[in-house]
Amino acid sequence: MGLSLPFSRNRRYLVGVDWVVGMFDYILKRRSGAGNAFLIILHLDRPVSEQELRDSFGRFAAHFPLLHGRPSRDWTLAPYWKIPPPRAFPPVRLDVQRFGVDTPTGAILCAMADRANDPFRGDSEHVALSLVNAGDSRSFIGFHMDHRLFDARGAEGFLDLFQQFCSGKNPDAPTAGISFTEPAHLSNWLAMFKAGQRVNRSLLALRDAAHVTFDYSALTDYRTHFRFATFDEDQSRKIIDQAYASAGYLMLMPYLLAAGALALHRVFLRKGLKIPDYIIPASFDMRRPNTLREKAFFNHVSFIFFRVPATAMERPRELMSLIRQQFYDSNKSGLLHDFYEASHLMRILPPSILARLARLPLKDQFGSFSFAHVGNTTYRSPAFLNANVLNLYHAPRVPVPPGLGFFFNTFRGQLNLTLSYLPELLDDQDMEAVITDLGKLPSSDLA
Repeated sequence: MGLSLPFSRNRRYLVGVDWVVGMFDYILKRRSGAGNAFLIILHLDRPVSEQELRDSFGRFAAHFPLLHGRPSRDWTLAPYWKIPPPRAFPPVRLDVQRFGVDTPTGAILCAMADRANDPFRGDSEHVALSLVNAGDSRSFIGFHMDHRLFDARGAEGFLDLFQQFCSGKNPDAPTAGISFTEPAHLSNWLAMFKAGQRVNRSLLALRDAAHVTFDYSALTDYRTHFRFATFDEDQSRKIIDQAYASAGYLMLMPYLLAAGALALHRVFLRKGLKIPDYIIPASFDMRRPNTLREKAFFNHVSFIFFRVPATAMERPRELMSLIRQQFYDSNKSGLLHDFYEASHLMRILPPSILARLARLPLKDQFGSFSFAHVGNTTYRSPAFLNANVLNLYHAPRVPVPPGLGFFFNTFRGQLNLTLSYLPELLDDQDMEAVITDLGKLPSSDLA
């Protein structure tokens, strides 16, 4: 028997994954002042009116009071997102910049992504906008989002809802079909505890690995830097075909993870660093497409750790097979689900205490670098505010440790890569070398 709490219109109980993301938010704020945030940047084919963007998003956001909510706890100690009653909220912040017509797209993206390092203004701000117009043939809109309220695919879906609202498809009921409530998950304690035991055993198995580490004590700058790369449709198709041929059908993720690890390994070799095993935390969104609208808010990802010995880097095919097999084994053993279930138990701990305990299994290291493959975009409209959408980029901050991450997403056949890093760990030249190495993927097939 468990304790069942009624749903409430002014609260959304946080699941364990939400609490883990909140822990990372605490870690980032403690080190840098800014929390666990990310940007989604839309690249458009024409300028956008500042006033139109401000007014239309303001009308849309008024339907979602939870955009101004905050975490809290009830008498059972179950954490929840406190949703304020509908009222006139302050307008969503919009920052505007202009760049010259000849400014490279990459430079604009990096400048906009830097907004992810800025703290939100107050405890109840979780979304902010930025706009760049660069000549008459392109503009960029950045959506600065709190990871505690959105995950990557949920944020894309939220922007798709916004475009539907602007186009008149749902002007009166943009919230239709979206779930704003979640039970407190105060039952099935034994199952959660057993899942926690299995997760703990899997982490302890990684503990004794002599893995890549960085000296975080010497860091003075915690502002995340970003680098972007885009493969066109033909290049992306070649990469996907190679991934399916060598890793297996729908095995693009292991292929990209192997490619990223190999490119980073080559940088480490050139720098003369001691390289033992790589411990790689990865996140996966297991939602079915038909549930994306209902679960547009909060976090719905699963976590897994890969262990890759440096010796496998000398044999790229073996490297990819190793990653693929670990992914298969984790699915077969139910480890992805175990992480989700076990994380419910962590919610009783304040983020400050949870952050300390989370460091113990891997000896104060969360891994050598993090990895995420968002997959095909959930933003479905070809346009945004009457402009054609050319591409959609993600720019997430990475908790420290590891302070380094690879993030892939696919937008209408174009595969995008974002590198997120701290320049005092690996500098801009190192990241350019990784970008250059991965740029050879359409023709090299991990060679």
